[in-house]
Amino acid sequence: MRRRAAASEAILLSLGMILIGLAIARLETSTQIGYEENPGPWKTLKVFLEEGQLCRVEIIADESEIGRNYKITVTQVEEMRMLYEAGGPIERQVIPQRFPAETTGHYEIDWHDLNVSRITAYRVGDLIPRYPVSVAGVFVLMAGIVSFLGLERKELFRGEKTHVFWLGLIIFGLTITYLFGLLWWGFVLEVGVYYLFSIFWPSNDIWPKIFGSGVFLLIGLYMMKSGAKKKTESQN
Repeated sequence: MRRRAAASEAILLSLGMILIGLAIARLETSTQIGYEENPGPWKTLKVFLEEGQLCRVEIIADESEIGRNYKITVTQVEEMRMLYEAGGPIERQVIPQRFPAETTGHYEIDWHDLNVSRITAYRVGDLIPRYPVSVAGVFVLMAGIVSFLGLERKELFRGEKTHVFWLGLIIFGLTITYLFGLLWWGFVLEVGVYYLFSIFWPSNDIWPKIFGSGVFLLIGLYMMKSGAKKKTESQN
């Protein structure tokens, strides 16, 4: 029986991580909507996007521009409103940028006196529906964690419980809610390769949060089990 439960826990945890991995991978479809070869420093590229669509821009700068700073702006033509601005040092020839379309209309991409060899714009779509997959992954992963910790065992909730059990249940409930919030923020709201890389950055404070959550989960679970055990022993 325990072997069957362990297999189901492993399946839940693996399935949750696979779903989150698919969402993080950001498998996309790209359709070219704009292209200019040797446009020069003063020209702009105009593209048409519908509301909510994502545009990926790939700018190939001239080799002589490496080491300089660049500035790229995106303007909504019909409203004459600057929507997006990016800048920084040019470390390599390829300068990738992304921006979402707030409204349906034309968008003008300006590279401000930058010698550009080629600029290409793509309309980007999700090959796999990212948000439903990441949401499903988080819920399946949490179900696997709960099953792994043994909270579905009926014997844990049989009989009356001491105050130690209820205190442990409160600690466990608050901690698992906080851990769910971490997963939701990381893999649903901010899902992507940039977030994944930032997890491994030494200055990121997510590791103490995950470690602390694990410690409090174990403390709460131990208090729940010991509280139920003491009450059972007192009845004997």
